[in-house]
Amino acid sequence: MEKRREKRLKKRVLVKFGESGFERIGFTSNVSKNGLYINSTQIYPSGRKIKILLSDGNHNFSLKGEVKWSIKYPSHFHSYIPSGMGVVIKEAPGDYYDFVGRI
Repeated sequence: MEKRREKRLKKRVLVKFGESGFERIGFTSNVSKNGLYINSTQIYPSGRKIKILLSDGNHNFSLKGEVKWSIKYPSHFHSYIPSGMGVVIKEAPGDYYDFVGRI
């Protein structure tokens, strides 16, 4: 059974994220108009509402999302399997959708 309606595009983009600000850092491994996966050693549990600042080098996009799932591996696995979380986007500016359409 396929859960996603849209294809996720492989894209590594710097993100800063957090509950109240942008105090944590990571990278996307894939993005779509409705969600993204953030690779980071600092993750949140599912259900947590977070703010995300995504930067492609030319533009910054401020997003609001909800963690749908997360996985944290022991530190000795980080070089092989990155920890991270799947996030559904709840709010994004219009130019974010243009950005995803150009990838």
